[in-house]
Amino acid sequence: QYGSFIYTSLLYLNTNQDQYEGGEFVFTDTPKQPGSTLRPRAGMLLMFTSGEENPHHIQRVTSGVRYAVTISWTCNEKAANTRRF
Repeated sequence: QYGSFIYTSLLYLNTNQDQYEGGEFVFTDTPKQPGSTLRPRAGMLLMFTSGEENPHHIQRVTSGVRYAVTISWTCNEKAANTRRF
């Protein structure tokens, strides 16, 4: 879904329905697998392969603010971020 990404991870910093409404993470239905909806909680780490086998989206946040850190992983050295912070 995102080119060179092999894995995607999301670390949730706040809790759905406590600090915001909406914003659920949804794995979309596929012919091989039914979809599922996750209600994030603070500290929850979600990790999945980034290919077409895991179509997904985030539902619209209807109130409050949803905070999450997204980290994308690659095994392609040419696509890797080589900057040092």
